[in-house]
Amino acid sequence: MSLFIPTAFAADYTEVSDNDEISAYFSGHTLKGIEIESGTDWTEYYDPTGKVCYRIDDTYAAGRWMVRDGQACFQYKDTDGLLCYKVLERKGFKYMSYTSGPNAGVVGFVVTQRIEGNSDFLGLDAACSGGGT
Repeated sequence: MSLFIPTAFAADYTEVSDNDEISAYFSGHTLKGIEIESGTDWTEYYDPTGKVCYRIDDTYAAGRWMVRDGQACFQYKDTDGLLCYKVLERKGFKYMSYTSGPNAGVVGFVVTQRIEGNSDFLGLDAACSGGGT
């Protein structure tokens, strides 16, 4: 699938801010998408227990996910602090925008697929590099 997605600001989208709606969207699903600036594909599985495994290219990151104050938040083992993103919607697609740092307000990720379960069998251990259930 070829998508051209220009860098955009969160103001161009509808914000999804209901904690329960965000949680239901992520929990127990694999999301696949594109990191907008680089065009790189990514995959992430959100276990209902709060564990998460993120893969971009051949790099994996294990961590925890949660919903706080209407935002999807992540704590990965190799990052400092909590990373939170606004969940946005536009033309049937979900997006995530940065809420802090130099890219605050910039839409950084588009979700192109939402699949029930751990479709890519990403591991939920500290390495999260595959072979999970």
